[in-house]
Amino acid sequence: QRQSFFLITIPTVSLWFCSKDRATERMKRALRKLVASESWQETGGRRHVWSLFDWRIMRWADETFKRIPDDSARGKWADHQVLMKHVTVLTYENWQGHPHTCKVYSKKFDDYCHPADYNWMPFEYWGCTVVVPYLAGEGALASDVQKHYPTESFEKWSGRKHVLFYRNDMKREYFWNATPVRRKPIELENMTETEIGDVHGKMEHLRGLRNSRFCIVTRGDTPSSHKMYDAIRELCVPVIISDLFFTVAKPFPTILAWDTFTVSIPEAHFMKNPKHAVAHLWTLAPGELRRLHGALVEARRVLDWRAPDSLTTEAALASTVDVCMPGPVDDV
Repeated sequence: QRQSFFLITIPTVSLWFCSKDRATERMKRALRKLVASESWQETGGRRHVWSLFDWRIMRWADETFKRIPDDSARGKWADHQVLMKHVTVLTYENWQGHPHTCKVYSKKFDDYCHPADYNWMPFEYWGCTVVVPYLAGEGALASDVQKHYPTESFEKWSGRKHVLFYRNDMKREYFWNATPVRRKPIELENMTETEIGDVHGKMEHLRGLRNSRFCIVTRGDTPSSHKMYDAIRELCVPVIISDLFFTVAKPFPTILAWDTFTVSIPEAHFMKNPKHAVAHLWTLAPGELRRLHGALVEARRVLDWRAPDSLTTEAALASTVDVCMPGPVDDV
């Protein structure tokens, strides 16, 4: 029976806890077996899906870190970019348009898929990208994170101590002019019903999220952020201040309606006057709050890998089919 797609189960992040030489050799051996497999020989990678949650595989870091090495023993697949040309990758952001639609529409819209004003694009050298969530509570022990999974009713949730939460390392510098955006929320620290300030330890940070109804999620070095998925796990409605999040960093767009469980504020509006930008959060009607809470509870099952009833794996596979496995688009 013909399979819809094949999962590549070669680890990347954990593999590199070995020495660099040992990790490189193990990766080479695994990839030689991959290209020798019957499924690869039949498809050339067109139906293969690989989870690559490591920024060092991106084009801008590829030459330095060589996470996916070249290897003459792979024959015509020796060059790692040739190897990856048709592979679908699960990762945190999608900086290329869908390959089928780019082929048809890019030239019609002034080189839409590779615009000149993003000279660092595309990040990818593979065939197609499926955006998936970060791991909530990353960096903390799984046993500790499991304790942080609130299931309170709307009535209890609406009584949380704080309306708005934000904590961040105010001394850290970020890429692509993100530092001012990350530091701007400190201007809200004296408002009532808020917890705003410098960075906490991981578990204290999660407790702060759990005591708040809304949590500011700014962009970091890129449009996505771990803060998003920590907030979702703690049922803290994300207030997204990242203009490109919905373009490149939104997981599962064919499955979730993100506007039902998040709030978005344009960066320019927030940077001009952060108090004006967030004021409406204090004026939402109970019915609006109930809708946000209910939608967030449902979305959490899809976006939290560690949820007891998680549907994240199923969503990732379904999204792979929806986004990367359709037939080619006809020329128009």
